[in-house]
Amino acid sequence: MEYLKCRKTALFFFALAGLVAGPFFGYGSPDSTIHVGIYQNPPKLYLDEKREPQGIFVDLLNEIARLEGWNLNYVPCQWNDCLDSLNNSKIDLLPDVAFSRQRSERFDFNKIPVLESWSQVYAAPGQNIEHFSELQGKRVATLKGSVQQIRFKRLMDGFGYSFREVETGSFGDAFSLAKIGVADVAIVNHFFGEMHFEKFLLKRTSLIFDPTILHFAVENGKNSDLLETIDRHLIKWKVTPQSFYYQTLNKHNEMTIVKTAEQSYRWYIFLAIAAVVLAGGIILLLRKRVKKESNKLEQSNLLLQNEEEKFRRYFENSPFGILVADEKGNFVEVNPKTTLITGYTKRELIHKSIPDLIPETSHKEAREHFQRVLTTGNSTGELPFITKKGRIRYWTVDAVKITDTRFIGFLNDITERKKIDTELRELKNDLEKQVKAKTKELNERITELEQFREATIERELRMEELRQEIKFLKQERSSGVE
Repeated sequence: MEYLKCRKTALFFFALAGLVAGPFFGYGSPDSTIHVGIYQNPPKLYLDEKREPQGIFVDLLNEIARLEGWNLNYVPCQWNDCLDSLNNSKIDLLPDVAFSRQRSERFDFNKIPVLESWSQVYAAPGQNIEHFSELQGKRVATLKGSVQQIRFKRLMDGFGYSFREVETGSFGDAFSLAKIGVADVAIVNHFFGEMHFEKFLLKRTSLIFDPTILHFAVENGKNSDLLETIDRHLIKWKVTPQSFYYQTLNKHNEMTIVKTAEQSYRWYIFLAIAAVVLAGGIILLLRKRVKKESNKLEQSNLLLQNEEEKFRRYFENSPFGILVADEKGNFVEVNPKTTLITGYTKRELIHKSIPDLIPETSHKEAREHFQRVLTTGNSTGELPFITKKGRIRYWTVDAVKITDTRFIGFLNDITERKKIDTELRELKNDLEKQVKAKTKELNERITELEQFREATIERELRMEELRQEIKFLKQERSSGVE
């Protein structure tokens, strides 16, 4: 839609642009419909008992459709059938799709992650936490360097709430600190939490967060404008406190846990028995429990390793370039997409720094961009870069501060888009020059016509005066003859 704005120079040119662009931006018209696949995967995407589309993806897409004037038609299907329908153009859009290299050969994905899994907040005994606003000023135990720690900080910043962080070395430590009152709540991934929260006498809250990795998908090479529009709204929502995005997460912040009442009762009976056993029995029990907790910690470490591997796959298979730099701007990690964009191998890029890829004329702009990341924690901008073949191209850089010595940047090559923008600006300038020339020519013609009209009127007045004078002379002559 932004390209159409360049053509609003004159009324008739705007009308012409509307006729030309109409077929490409017709999703908002009453006669057009976007067919959206939907399958059962609550709470992200599902049909309720009344066969009405529900879920986080549905709420987000419906709001975007309302803002953009889209008409949506949800098409129920099984997972594999949904993928086949998308691949065969039977549907236009499929929510809740995880990116993979194999799928990228068949589908295109939006850039901004929507959801994958979630983390959950567990409250210490005596704490009644039901809303994120109730975490204001609370002591929150998180695993140092974990995804939960990073995403929770970002979430609270988005809501505009502050809290006191209690860093721990493991999820088990976080639960232990909450149990003994050092922390008010603990945050872990929901897999670990549901396995252990009862044993630490904690309370499961309805607060869930950390949407990642899942995307909207379209058929390869088609409907890219849908993905761009979705990303535009997601970017705006994610950086805006109290946005529709955060409201939607709050709406879907409950999850179902399948546990039998018998298991819970047995745990409390065990605690009652343990309170009255002899000292020797207590010592034996504690030894067994230490061994048991050690096994659980090993399981937790395995879960963490799996999570790290999951994010490593996402890094390697990302549809956009990702690079990691140190505090001096030296590259320490790059993904395959970055090597494809720049033409350099991974080994070559690791021995380079940010200035090596930026033209000398733009070094000042690049330094200012990096300085904003150092001071504020994030920065977004457009910069030129030099490929291995020496060509000047352009990319957008969304940079985020991970730690004091590590910074991550998300890259998107926009060279072709900038070429189109330049051509449109030149077209706009040409049209404006033509309009000015035509306007000048028309004004000159109008001036000539005004001058001709005034001359004609003056001649007619003079002719009338002559006629009156001739008539008067004739009358005088007639009077003299008599």
